[in-house]
Amino acid sequence: MAIPLGAVNPRIGRSGDLLIAGLVAMLYMNLINITQGWIIHGKLRFVIGVWLIHAIFGAFTVVLLWHRLRVKEPKPPVVKPA
Repeated sequence: MAIPLGAVNPRIGRSGDLLIAGLVAMLYMNLINITQGWIIHGKLRFVIGVWLIHAIFGAFTVVLLWHRLRVKEPKPPVVKPA
């Protein structure tokens, strides 16, 4: 996730992406701790608990990478009437 969140538009700046990256990292760690508690208390099976959060964030990473790295069609040239 560091690559798509670290991509910076020079016109906008870095502070917004850095804040989002920090919040995503905190969310990721908190969700891992929650699922660990659920596994310990028997509310969630071990195999599901270990892979659930990683699969969700992996899919989110793929979506972010696709959005950042996709190639857009060029806009047609504007023809001004003479």
